[in-house]
Amino acid sequence: MFILAALLDFLYYRLPNKLFYIIFYLFPVYIILSLKFYLVSNYLVFVGAILIGFGLFSAAIIGGGDAKLLSAVSLWIGWNNLVPFMLWMLVFGGLISCIYLFFPKAIHYITAKIRGFVQRQSFIKKGVRFLVSDVDVIEGEVLSLQQKKMIPYGISIAGAGLIILLKGIM
Repeated sequence: MFILAALLDFLYYRLPNKLFYIIFYLFPVYIILSLKFYLVSNYLVFVGAILIGFGLFSAAIIGGGDAKLLSAVSLWIGWNNLVPFMLWMLVFGGLISCIYLFFPKAIHYITAKIRGFVQRQSFIKKGVRFLVSDVDVIEGEVLSLQQKKMIPYGISIAGAGLIILLKGIM
């Protein structure tokens, strides 16, 4: 799900509520199946991330989808991995920002090509449309956000979360 979140943010500058709910509701299933009962501390980190995300969104530093994704990923990360998660998010955010600032035309070209591919593949298009209902009409908005040099920070949130989760599995 984290990879899907990063891809949707990269291609469409969208982190839909459905994706947030899927990530949020899969966590209790994971807890039950893994028999790792860190429930209270993980939910406290989640609440803290919601408050921080809301503050950053209110200050127009991050988008609403980024705030929701940050809180959902923080639920999975928990208290023990919070500092490494933030450090990875900082590293990925810096790298992504540099790429978007120094190679904007390449990013625009790549995202346009991939969005075109998604539009031509009916199975993929249906999956994307399930999550991003306005996928057919947002092309102009995506181009506008790219011209404003907006950075889709959901990529770094999802990437950092994936690194931490993979580290815990291996």
